[in-house]
Amino acid sequence: MCSDPNAVCPPKDEYGAVGRRAGLAGDLNVQGLVDEELEDWGVFSAELHSRHRSQLPDGSYGGSDRSAMAKPLHAGFTDPVAALGIPVPRTAGYWSDAERWDQRSDHILLAPDVAPVLTRCEVLDTEEARPLNDYLPFIVTLELSQAGAA
Repeated sequence: MCSDPNAVCPPKDEYGAVGRRAGLAGDLNVQGLVDEELEDWGVFSAELHSRHRSQLPDGSYGGSDRSAMAKPLHAGFTDPVAALGIPVPRTAGYWSDAERWDQRSDHILLAPDVAPVLTRCEVLDTEEARPLNDYLPFIVTLELSQAGAA
């Protein structure tokens, strides 16, 4: 069994990933595994640390808690940002002055049968989009004709 969230483990058939054209999308409030660690946790108030940081056995906080992201990736889902090797886009941090952190907390993950037809992903970071919600529109482009789905 592979229980280390930072280890590279063989995919498992969990979350419906294997053999299905599926995706998971959401405001997951977790950084991706390829995202840089925040160096200064003082950029937002201490009461918000529990949203983003791992809790150590002594009750103090460690770095970013990425365990929720590691589980679907272990199950075979693909992070388009990592797969394409693009710079990590900011998807959140404009809504509240308390969280002005240049971060990615919103994700679209692709099942193994969909990931090979990924061609692009982008975040629409515009002046018009920023005040509309606490996250920005995140789009993936798939070339479904390559998967025989057209």
